[in-house]
Amino acid sequence: MKKFANEPEDVNRQQRAKEIANDDEFNTHDASFRRHYQLNYADDPRSYGSFYSDAYRFGYDLGVHKPDLSWEQVESFARNEWTANHAASWTEIAEAVRYGWTEERDPDKLQVHHYRDQSS
Repeated sequence: MKKFANEPEDVNRQQRAKEIANDDEFNTHDASFRRHYQLNYADDPRSYGSFYSDAYRFGYDLGVHKPDLSWEQVESFARNEWTANHAASWTEIAEAVRYGWTEERDPDKLQVHHYRDQSS
């Protein structure tokens, strides 16, 4: 019996390989996410790892899976998906999601995209 490349086992293997590659790519941006967290949420009692990292990851994944959409086009979808699947409110994490989305799409744009005035 001939085995075809698109049989479920092969498809699952290919999907997992893509997920691993995506994880590796995400990890290259983790330092930027942590820096954004430190500059914008450091006074928040919720930590990067236990609260905000999911929002950055969600935004990053949006950029990967919806590369041709602007933020204005993807924000409503993102809000609905986040609200349906996470306990944190959209207003608490929206900026971290957008940062993750922008980081995936154009990391050079974010070199000065930190909100707290660093001169104080």
